[in-house]
Amino acid sequence: LTMLTQFDMILGNLPPGFNGDPMMIIYVVLTNLVMFFLMLNFVLAIVVEAYMKVREDIQVLEVENDITWDLITTSIRGAVGVYRRWPSRIHVANLLKYRVAARS
Repeated sequence: LTMLTQFDMILGNLPPGFNGDPMMIIYVVLTNLVMFFLMLNFVLAIVVEAYMKVREDIQVLEVENDITWDLITTSIRGAVGVYRRWPSRIHVANLLKYRVAARS
């Protein structure tokens, strides 16, 4: 009966007699607080672990630039491509795709 009551409380239901007995109120509040902080701890552990992994990957990354530099280099590449009559990126990608498909 006790385990069934606790499982029922984990699911969010209050046990019968909750309003009458002050010891039951203390028990239910403490159980709900412990469960809340336990679940919060699990969620925070998962989020912090993922954050640390991403942060470590960014530290290793050597090609990281800010948006200003990315916009400048993209504009320069486009201007140089037009000046030197380079093929478009879409044309090169399609050509490579067809060559890879021809080898298969």
